[in-house]
Amino acid sequence: MALASKTLFVRLGLKLASKADKNGRTQVVLVTGASEGIGYELALRFAREGHDIMAVARSAATLQAASQRIRDLTGRAVHAVAADISSQSGLDIVDEALSQKNAYVFILVNNAGVGYGGEFASQGPEEMRRLIDLNMYALTELTRRYLPGMRSARHGGVLNVGSLGGFYPGPYQAIYYASKAYVRSLTNALAWEAWGSGVRFSVVSPGPVHTNFHQKAGAGNSNYLKFPGMVSAERVARSAYHGFFMRRRVIVPGTLVFIASMFSRAIPTFIITPLIGWLLKKRY
Repeated sequence: MALASKTLFVRLGLKLASKADKNGRTQVVLVTGASEGIGYELALRFAREGHDIMAVARSAATLQAASQRIRDLTGRAVHAVAADISSQSGLDIVDEALSQKNAYVFILVNNAGVGYGGEFASQGPEEMRRLIDLNMYALTELTRRYLPGMRSARHGGVLNVGSLGGFYPGPYQAIYYASKAYVRSLTNALAWEAWGSGVRFSVVSPGPVHTNFHQKAGAGNSNYLKFPGMVSAERVARSAYHGFFMRRRVIVPGTLVFIASMFSRAIPTFIITPLIGWLLKKRY
């Protein structure tokens, strides 16, 4: 682990986990959605700081290329696991990979997610189900599976990737915004339950980020992409990593985005909702 991070651990009085547990299993940081964007940058950040990675994503080819880049840049072990974790079989593939590598999850990074733009009534059931299964169920189930081991060892944690959208209702991205509100609420609740257990919980809530997410969500021409506070995925990952080890429950990268998150407390819903709707509505 980098010297600066070791110093940070010591100053905060945090326990550095051993590289293997009593059963001889090696620890890994499990990162979902690790093939590109924020997930890739988070996997790279943890690897740079001395952690071995289990990188999970749906696209095998993209994931293998991303994993090799991280290996080349950091020299750390990166285990690539191609799995669609929106399905039960995909979640089981992750379990099987951990068993095959004789590894256990030290830190879980729930980054995988999907978004769809447009009016709620125009979205099909397949899209809705996939978003709910990936953004909420997969995150919840992975946490349920690996949290008991962390609590038993009294170290580790869960870093969830939320969104500034988790602070507001989001017309024209209604289900996506609601899913991120769920992530924020769940993280805060589980952080309280885990208090004193040695396990930490954080949610990073970025605003617009320079990634391919907006185009994939069908929101590439929405007004919010004019937002002056857009940041890079690397900056989000850097803020998330340091905030996580500082035990910050909610991490909001960027000054303008932080100010925007504060508006959720100060501005009534009947005022903020039309504004968000205007920002999210597609421009034709």
